[in-house]
Amino acid sequence: MRQRSVFVRGVETPRGTLSKAHQQPFGHALIRQLRIDLHSERVLLLPVRAFIGLGWLRAGVEKLADPDWLNGATLTGFLTDQFVGGQVVFRFYAGLINAVFLPQAQLLSGILMIGQLLAGLAILAGCFSTAALVGALFMNLNFLLAGVPNPSAFYLVIQLALLLANAGAVVGGDAWLGRFPWLAWLTARPPMLVPTARRRAWMQLLMLLLCILSAAGAATAISDFSPAGSVHDPAMILTILSSMAAGWAGLSYLRQVLPHAAELSGTL
Repeated sequence: MRQRSVFVRGVETPRGTLSKAHQQPFGHALIRQLRIDLHSERVLLLPVRAFIGLGWLRAGVEKLADPDWLNGATLTGFLTDQFVGGQVVFRFYAGLINAVFLPQAQLLSGILMIGQLLAGLAILAGCFSTAALVGALFMNLNFLLAGVPNPSAFYLVIQLALLLANAGAVVGGDAWLGRFPWLAWLTARPPMLVPTARRRAWMQLLMLLLCILSAAGAATAISDFSPAGSVHDPAMILTILSSMAAGWAGLSYLRQVLPHAAELSGTL
């Protein structure tokens, strides 16, 4: 009699050879995954993830309770004050404020509020955390471009570290959601869509070049080089952050293309 097959993680497997991990009850699998997570070094980032998630959730709830935010008045006043006060140092972003953001302030207020609420919930629960952290980074980048370096720069560094460490996969729903190919890129654990070593190297090289261009472009807008004033200059902050990201991308590229120590010792 022909043996029936099933598909597990996209691979055809005979029904009688399913692993014990797929046969055990959900409760047992959950406890097993929790034990694995607690022995992972990434579990030390769990308090940091909770801090960031609660921060976004608090910001979203505050806006939800503010009638002036819901009708766009608060955002309009903020953008106008930043523009008139000369806090927006990048010309392209000043043009966006006048042409797009101010005319659509009410719609933008709703999008920003919902984005903060969803980012906070997703980061806290560790569900779709890659998408949530990318969205959070995008929001903080916009705050920085609008002339608010504090605490945007602080959040940018922490969220980038959480993203690179796949922190959402520890004590979170991404450990389960990442098993599905159509959700993998949104989660902290994409087992089905891991790029090849050569593709990762090209991606890291492209990221290095983009970060260098970003740092060079931001450096041209720096207006204050003094130690006390530069920490409040959005252009200086963006230059430093882009340089840090370029350093990470460059080190990652070198690690990818250079031989491991064991391989190198074998050739000496």
